[in-house]
Amino acid sequence: MVTQAIGFSNPADIELLDSAREIARRNGRPVEAIVSEALRTYIAQNGERSNVRPEVMEYYRASVDRNRLLYELLADS
Repeated sequence: MVTQAIGFSNPADIELLDSAREIARRNGRPVEAIVSEALRTYIAQNGERSNVRPEVMEYYRASVDRNRLLYELLADS
């Protein structure tokens, strides 16, 4: 995968940036790698996540399956 790095400025809390620099130093990695990894993790955990609890979605899907014929009849009317 080819990635393109871009520069950006952000008003990040200086303590957060200092912590990221320290983690990068301890791990022998550039701070940019730490920030990229943090963003990837955040996006993976929050980007596609719904605010609906899984058990609610399971009930909804079961209801749709159970009432599919009714929904189709209502859509045709």
